[in-house]
Amino acid sequence: DEEEFFNDIDELLEPSDDEREPESDFLYY
Repeated sequence: DEEEFFNDIDELLEPSDDEREPESDFLYY
């Protein structure tokens, strides 16, 4: 649903430090 969708977007835009990879800025921004 919409709320879940936006939660997923937030996770992609602000991944936790242990999930973050060097390429993340290029993938998400």
